[in-house]
Amino acid sequence: MIFTGVHWAAGVFQALLAAAEVLFAFGPAKKNRFVSRSAVLLVGIYFLVYKTSEYVIFEKPPVDFSALSYFLFGLAAVLPLRPLKGAAAYSGLLAGSLFVLTFTLAPETHFDNMATPFLLAMAFVNHNFLFAGALCVLCSVRLRPRDLFAVGAFVAFVVVYSEIMVQVYGFTEGEVVTEIIDASVILYILPGFSFPWWYYAVYYVCAVSILAGAGVAVYKLNARLCAQKEPC
Repeated sequence: MIFTGVHWAAGVFQALLAAAEVLFAFGPAKKNRFVSRSAVLLVGIYFLVYKTSEYVIFEKPPVDFSALSYFLFGLAAVLPLRPLKGAAAYSGLLAGSLFVLTFTLAPETHFDNMATPFLLAMAFVNHNFLFAGALCVLCSVRLRPRDLFAVGAFVAFVVVYSEIMVQVYGFTEGEVVTEIIDASVILYILPGFSFPWWYYAVYYVCAVSILAGAGVAVYKLNARLCAQKEPC
């Protein structure tokens, strides 16, 4: 149950930290564009330097959605491309909020699945940076509807890239993305599910609706955080 496991305090800490990140976005970052843009740049440089060196040293390319989001955020932070920033905000909020939610409600799953305390700590730090950084992107750049085409392009890239890395090169880090693509992710919830013919239609309609709805939510949140009528 929630907040009753051995590491329940870690879940409470994550909830408090996420609340602080949201308050920062709706407070200093929203009121002062210099603050929000500085935060985005610092987080972006961190991801570019740390994650790129990690990939080079360990010869381990980014495969899963979060790893690709780190790299995308770093590029968006240093390149003056509005569509790229929209995609970075979308992927950052999607990956970051999912981690925040699961770590808050079920921290035991993260403690059980991470091989070492160091990897768990870095996953915690990186996802929170991603979540807070994405909020700051939405404070600093006013997106236009046409800028969101990059969101669809990034999602399509993740789908194709992850399939290639898993199916062709045998990487396991992207298997969750592959399971989402082929609809077998339901087996985590219902082991032994028989996959009736109607399931795929319902699944893909829901999946596309969720992704599209998330894009609309990001656009609306951006309009709230970056309230200027003209693009920032």
